Amino acid sequence: MNLLGDFLIGFSYPWRALRILPKRRYRHLTWVPILITAAVLSSTLFFIAVNFAEWTEGILPWWLAWLEWLLLPLLILTTVIIYYFTFVQIANLIASPFNARLCRALMKEDAEAPLAIRTREQSLLADSVGAISREMIKLLIYLSCIIGLGILFLLPIIGILFSPILLYFYAYWAAFEYLDYPMSEAGISLKGIRRNIRAQHSLMLGFGTAQTLLTLIPFLNLIAVPTGAAAATRLYLDQRPVR
Repeated sequence: MNLLGDFLIGFSYPWRALRILPKRRYRHLTWVPILITAAVLSSTLFFIAVNFAEWTEGILPWWLAWLEWLLLPLLILTTVIIYYFTFVQIANLIASPFNARLCRALMKEDAEAPLAIRTREQSLLADSVGAISREMIKLLIYLSCIIGLGILFLLPIIGILFSPILLYFYAYWAAFEYLDYPMSEAGISLKGIRRNIRAQHSLMLGFGTAQTLLTLIPFLNLIAVPTGAAAATRLYLDQRPVR
């Protein structure tokens, strides 16, 4: 098994998906998630800008003020982490009905997709109820993971490894988050998604890593949500994971 090769293949999917979104037949399914992402991102950045000085003011006693040069970069990094997850989770939750419809539109064009998918028609209301319900379940899973990671961070020795563990979690969660769109269309449960990620770990980790990187790049992050849904759909159709 070529672990690096699989990782690089998975890593390529979000960048390849950037060519899908401008196509005329998908534009009406992408502009709403992009607007939602822009609104959530601008609100988050405004909140950070307004409160950042207050967060950093007086955090150290005067006799430790010489550590400020080390503390501020750590605070900035923590702020980026908060921004990342807040932005992605809220944007995905609100945009999930449109992401689901984009995923279905891509799957309908694939000749090997199940007939039930290629002929499925649902109203936006039905898509909204199903997609948002699924996103709420994922949000609860996400919160439980974050709480667990927070406890891990407090442990004296293991806490040193917090950053690489957190980076791995980012990549894993991005894969889990976006692969849910095509796999739920195919009737695969959340447990089934985790099973597929484990079975193709390097491939999925490459995809999640690239999607995480895309989310953090200014301006490109505005289209990260529909790009993730499109890339995960293309990945699912190419790899045909099992239930």
